[in-house]
Amino acid sequence: MRYTLPLLVVCLLCCFKSLAQNQKSIDSLSQMLKSSLKDEERISIYISLAEQYQDADSASTMQYTSIAKELADKINSQELAILALLPDIRLNISLGNYEIAKEIVEPTVQKSRAISFSHGEAKGLELSGRIERYSGNYGQALMHYRKALDIFTSLNDKESIASIANAMGIIYSKIGDTVEAIEYFLKALDTHEALANHRAVSKILNNIGIIFKKQGDYDKALEFYNRSIDNGLKIGCMGTLSSSYNNIGNVFISKKEYERAISYYNKSFEIRSKIGDKRGIADNIMNRAEAQSGLKRYNLSISEYQKAMTIFEEIGDREGLTYAFYNIGKTYFEINRLDSAEYYFKRSVALSREIGYLWNVANSLEALSRLNYKLGDYSGAYLNLKGYNELSDSLKNDKKLSEMALIEAKYEFDKREEKLQFEQEKSEIEYQKSLSQQRFVLLLVLVISLAILVILIIFIRAYVLKQKTNLKLSKINKEILLKNNKILAQKNELNTALKGKELLMQEMYHRTKNNLLMIENLFSAQMSETKDLKVKNALEANQSRLESISLIHKILFQNEYFETISLEIYIRKLVNRLHTALAEEHKIHIDVLVDDVLLHVNYMMPIALIVNEILTNAFKHAFSDQQYGKLKITGKYSGENLSIEISDNGKGFNFNQLKHKSFGLILIEGLVDQLRGAYHFKNDFGTTFKLKIPIRAKIIADRIRETSVA
Repeated sequence: MRYTLPLLVVCLLCCFKSLAQNQKSIDSLSQMLKSSLKDEERISIYISLAEQYQDADSASTMQYTSIAKELADKINSQELAILALLPDIRLNISLGNYEIAKEIVEPTVQKSRAISFSHGEAKGLELSGRIERYSGNYGQALMHYRKALDIFTSLNDKESIASIANAMGIIYSKIGDTVEAIEYFLKALDTHEALANHRAVSKILNNIGIIFKKQGDYDKALEFYNRSIDNGLKIGCMGTLSSSYNNIGNVFISKKEYERAISYYNKSFEIRSKIGDKRGIADNIMNRAEAQSGLKRYNLSISEYQKAMTIFEEIGDREGLTYAFYNIGKTYFEINRLDSAEYYFKRSVALSREIGYLWNVANSLEALSRLNYKLGDYSGAYLNLKGYNELSDSLKNDKKLSEMALIEAKYEFDKREEKLQFEQEKSEIEYQKSLSQQRFVLLLVLVISLAILVILIIFIRAYVLKQKTNLKLSKINKEILLKNNKILAQKNELNTALKGKELLMQEMYHRTKNNLLMIENLFSAQMSETKDLKVKNALEANQSRLESISLIHKILFQNEYFETISLEIYIRKLVNRLHTALAEEHKIHIDVLVDDVLLHVNYMMPIALIVNEILTNAFKHAFSDQQYGKLKITGKYSGENLSIEISDNGKGFNFNQLKHKSFGLILIEGLVDQLRGAYHFKNDFGTTFKLKIPIRAKIIADRIRETSVA
């Protein structure tokens, strides 16, 4: 009985995790909380909700975690209390709060071990490994991951085993063992695809792409990054989307397409800023700095690198610091500030060796070699280049290096066996070596003398050209200054004219709105005086049509755009008004799923009248014989056509009989012809109206917005 509850919770979590791939799953979980559930079931739902909000809403994650923890303490369930802490730990890791995360996870592991809660212990060890990995302690991270892997294997938890495999693949890629890294990534990918865990699949595709990018296979890297983006868009996973955009930017950096790289970094930066990913923000800033350096904007580049370095120091990300040191040094090298460049390259080598990040050790050694050569320190240049070549060969082919180590060991053994013979030949070898060194020194002196002469000639020529260029630049700068002053004056005049136009447009919409309101009041007064039902109905219908047009002007008056209006905003406001005026006493559930597109007023007017006519008819007549009803309005924009569909489950009507009797239907037909569109009605368990219009509009959101009115 002791393990029944934890296992039940684990199963519920896995189930909810596979379901919670979009907002509908979150809504489903929230709806379940309204039912009569046991405390254990409610805790499981709160934990699942905390996990689903982790990448998009940190406040909601903290809220649901707190509720789950309080309930677990209330029913005295130690296992559920441990599971309730896990989303909070993951959130702090993603925000770069490694010390806070460590303070929570270490007692969690100890407590799980004390009560023999294997699942909680393994999850805690996995998170401990993640903290150490982000802190650059790869050896400690692998130790935690292997312990967690043993426990998950004994529990036959396939999803967690795959998660550990992915994490270990990342570490092996960091320390240069690409063969081992790819093997772990592919194992994790196969398992997550079989389990339909799309979020994990996106992350692994990114990791594989990173390895191909490091190997210089950019097409293959882009293939995996784009697969990750497609997968991330399906599930709305903001974290993996930001990583994919950032990684694509890295590919374009390598291809020297810097402007394209910056555009992708900005996409990633925008997402990470919204979700508060400090480590990712620093990574974006540093990558953007590298692109600025490629565009010769060195001062901006150094400023960006220093911002990133500050964030890495703040969150304790030593791996990120190695990147920052190396790239700042590289930028200083580009602008010939060699003392500063040497300082940062050496810091990069020292920290990279400390955390075992061999790729960055190799890159920094190669940069130091070039710097030493430029300073005339040929001995230092040779030693650093030798270190780079040895380390680079090691990273490219670990297997060959291992075989070489065995050969060298055998050679050392044979050499000791032949020590006597070696001693006899030592004098001759040293003599030959001395002669070789003398020849080398003479050759080196000759080469250096020639190099100095060539450099002196180049310097004198460059100085003369620079003086001539400075004179030309001075003249050009004066001309540019005069042109800039003229442009600034013209810009000020245009801004003044634009502000005046905006004020006139606002006043026009305000007056139009007031005039329409006056006409509506006249209709209301006329309706109150007439007793003829047909006249009263006609006045009421025309008043509704006027209100639909007035609503457009009301939105335009409040809007920052003066000629366009959001279709989604307009339809939601129109639905709310008509529901309140015509059908508030009926229990009607209304779904609004409309693309957020901007339409010009010339299109919006006839569309508004058509939608008003259909909705008015539905509210008045569709549900007159029933207490409950459903109404659904959808609007989709394909880039060439706008499709609007309005359907209800009411009693329906005979379109052919009413077509030539109803003024509203005649009005619809005329407006559709005006828009050069097409429409039709369908009676099938209610009425469905479909409208298709050829139109060009502007998308202002990347998804359909959904609202419901009950």
